[in-house]
Amino acid sequence: MILNINHYVGVDMTFNVLELSADSNHFCITLNAIMRGREFGYFVPGQPLNSSPTVKKYEYKCPYQFAEQIEIMRHLHPHCQTAGDSELLDPKNREWRTAAQRAMQYKGTAGCWGGHFKEAIVISTISRRCYHLIRSIIATRKTLFLKVTGFMFRGFCGCKDEGFMYTMLRKWDQGDISPNDVNEQLKQEKALTRPVTECDTLRTKNAELERQVADLMEEVKDLKAKLDEALEMNARPAQTYNDDMYDFSPNHEVCV
Repeated sequence: MILNINHYVGVDMTFNVLELSADSNHFCITLNAIMRGREFGYFVPGQPLNSSPTVKKYEYKCPYQFAEQIEIMRHLHPHCQTAGDSELLDPKNREWRTAAQRAMQYKGTAGCWGGHFKEAIVISTISRRCYHLIRSIIATRKTLFLKVTGFMFRGFCGCKDEGFMYTMLRKWDQGDISPNDVNEQLKQEKALTRPVTECDTLRTKNAELERQVADLMEEVKDLKAKLDEALEMNARPAQTYNDDMYDFSPNHEVCV
């Protein structure tokens, strides 16, 4: 199929991602993903309605690059347009997760899908102002012919501090900090702000008890050494009065 996409403009936010298509083939692939995700009726010659090639378990390979994944998944989210500028989207929204899974042509379990697209889920549901910075970062890397992968954004997984993420992304976008430093600082921030769980409390208490046991064992060792020393002293023969007597009888010659 020949399709001229040079002057394509999306009139609905759902299809704006198509403007990023490099060629007609990529345009059709992305459009196919959106149609599946939204469950729109469509027809592919030679295939049943809304059908797609079967993807074997454990042999899945996503047809989209990371930048395309987050664009498609974000525009499928029902709150993409209504959320505030600094508001994180709900990554646990079932309707959205189901639509995103269909769009990515993933046929495995929901749990495995979440693990496979962990970074894409987090980045596609980040706040609007953070997402604008991410798009700028991706555009800059593409200009420099640098690869864009989900691993670059691994530190954002599990982070809930939107303000801190925005600060890190702004520094990254301005070139004031490297991607590795961003991820390292996000890791440290999560460690400081992570809520203390019952398991954490028990670990702390166990560590304190282990320290006390070590101190007591050291004290027992010192007391045992002192006891052994005292027993050794007691085992020596006692000095008697006769030991201090000297014989000055006439049988002994005395030189004057």
